[in-house]
Amino acid sequence: MKIARSGVGLRDALFEQLELLRDGKIKPEQAKVFAHVSTTLINLVRTQIEYERLLLLGEISNTLSKNGILDSPQDEKSLPPGTSVTTHRIK
Repeated sequence: MKIARSGVGLRDALFEQLELLRDGKIKPEQAKVFAHVSTTLINLVRTQIEYERLLLLGEISNTLSKNGILDSPQDEKSLPPGTSVTTHRIK
């Protein structure tokens, strides 16, 4: 099944999976895996939207460090109240 790489494509694919599950054409485990992947994609888009919003507001910089990682604000005091900087590195 080819899924359009858009919100509409994802929505259509989710409904199709729901129908297949209801009709007994796929196992619950298959539907669960599809739902997990869909949730990951949705969270990725949500993060991208939030990043773009912060860029537009000028609250973060668009420059990359020498490691290809977005630079953190130089001064944590410049962050909005109640927020902090957490750096995650993939080994």
